[in-house]
Amino acid sequence: MANEIKIAKLDELLGPNLAPTEEISGYRTKSHTAKGDNFGSVMISLDVDITDKETGKKRTLHLVNKMIPQEEFIRKIFNTKITYFKEMDFYVKVVPAMLKLQQESGVPEEDWVSHIFPKCYGARHGFGEEVDDDAAILLENLNSTGYALRDKKVGLDYNHTRLVMEKLAYFHALPIALKRLRPAEFERTVTVAAKPFTPNEDDDNKEEGEAKFFKMVEEVLGKLTIKPEIVQAAIAKIKSQPYGHYPSAVEPFITISHEDLWVNNVLFQAGPQNEPVAMAFVDFQGIRLQSPMLDLVFFLFTSVTPSVRRKHFDDFFDIYYENFIECLRQLNCDTSEFSKAAFVAELNRVGESRLSEIYGRLRVVEVRKEEIVGEEWFMNPDLGGEAYLKRMEDVVLDFNDRGWLN
Repeated sequence: MANEIKIAKLDELLGPNLAPTEEISGYRTKSHTAKGDNFGSVMISLDVDITDKETGKKRTLHLVNKMIPQEEFIRKIFNTKITYFKEMDFYVKVVPAMLKLQQESGVPEEDWVSHIFPKCYGARHGFGEEVDDDAAILLENLNSTGYALRDKKVGLDYNHTRLVMEKLAYFHALPIALKRLRPAEFERTVTVAAKPFTPNEDDDNKEEGEAKFFKMVEEVLGKLTIKPEIVQAAIAKIKSQPYGHYPSAVEPFITISHEDLWVNNVLFQAGPQNEPVAMAFVDFQGIRLQSPMLDLVFFLFTSVTPSVRRKHFDDFFDIYYENFIECLRQLNCDTSEFSKAAFVAELNRVGESRLSEIYGRLRVVEVRKEEIVGEEWFMNPDLGGEAYLKRMEDVVLDFNDRGWLN
């Protein structure tokens, strides 16, 4: 293992997953993600060979080790010393609490929340009080069972998006049910994992950075070929949404918001006709208590093929709503506050606040690999070329049609 990434005390980390007679006989590592697919962490594929000392029987665990980024400036941008704990708490505390609620309420196994996240085999923040280079979150390698990302530049079709809406509804509804039915458990798990945080640790040049960003927005959106008054309304809307801007969170909708729900954080398993039969959400370092509509709007505008989104946006919203209500009913949780009209009002209240974040994420979607150079690549006004401009035109027109630029 001369060229392997060393993982200290792997036997202790994996110990609860091994039988008393089993031991780790070796492991192999390699990079798990391609350039441009992940920025806030280091993802390593980890194959662990396990041998039974009594029988000699061997097996292999196919895992992914989520580690902290190597570059200090990336650690500051993502506030790793806080967000790593958040992801650990999600897998170690929140998922088991939601699953226990479902199981003890008699929810059918096919609807268990454990099916929409990778299994966690162990997690630690390091060996000191703060997150360090020995931090590790060991997750099931979903690729080994046929799960894969879809092409972020193409976007998702109707069937893939429909499946996401069905499962996203459960992801959002379960914490609300936990809050209402088991408030102490909610405080011990969800509130801890989803506590507020500042994404960028380095705020010294915040005003200067925002000014540069807004100047770039004016230059980029000024290239759009749609009506100038719509373009100016979009620019004004983004300028009203500085980095880290969130609408107020209001009850009864406060739940876990993923906060980075886009196509690169959803994996799909395909059936014999290449149809999606299962999916899983990943990457929970940014979770916070917010409106579920933040995730829904961000996902539909960053991850779905524009023509599909335009044609089926309301259908996707209905699918989400129906599954949200079904999840609460399975748990005998009161649904009277969650009328369709209330959800539509929440969608419109929150939807208009996402334009700045969508603008930024689509730059990451359409960036060409050769453009990712240096620390300032994101500020290149020509990033993504014509493909990016076309995506933004579609978004701006949709926002305008929905009255979200007013």
